[in-house]
Amino acid sequence: MENSKGVTYKPGDMIYKSKPYVRVIRQDLWDKVCGYCLKDYMKLKRCGSCQKIKYCGKICQKAAWNDHKLECPFLPGYVNEPNQLLIHLTGNLILKIKGKDWKSITENVAGKVVSFDDLASHATEMNTPWNEFVIKNTQQCLERYIGKDNVPDEETLLAIVRKVACNNFTFGGENPVIRALFIGASKFDHSCVPNAKHEFPGEHD
Repeated sequence: MENSKGVTYKPGDMIYKSKPYVRVIRQDLWDKVCGYCLKDYMKLKRCGSCQKIKYCGKICQKAAWNDHKLECPFLPGYVNEPNQLLIHLTGNLILKIKGKDWKSITENVAGKVVSFDDLASHATEMNTPWNEFVIKNTQQCLERYIGKDNVPDEETLLAIVRKVACNNFTFGGENPVIRALFIGASKFDHSCVPNAKHEFPGEHD
């Protein structure tokens, strides 16, 4: 496989490596894997604040805190929604970007700066009565999760939901273990005849 710059890749080569901007774990695994490195460990310890997310030790807990501190106050009252991973991901994203300029949330991909503002949203294709219903339902779910005061105005929420819908990655097959949003990796568009795949080995790898 050759990219647009003439770089050739062989089977097994790593094309791009990135960390997720936001990442969430399926709720039934909160008790079973470390909330940071995702390893299955017998002596996981709960977060002392929310009592929901567990970690294999202080190193992982400290490394996760910058992101976990955003969701931590809301997890004790969190209700498992039908689309739990997507609601959790979108809610955490809203908390993380709150008050930020979307153009300032960036990642460098092969020498090109990509921002959250740049991410595709396919607004025209998603402007249907069904999608309007889905977004309204998403808004209600988000209000139950992060509170009405944290859910942005309708226009901003619509833009965020569309970006998440178009750019989130799932890991773990038909019943995903993880959903994540990457800034840079989101520029690798879907292909009906893919010649590459994405993997999520864990934060320490």
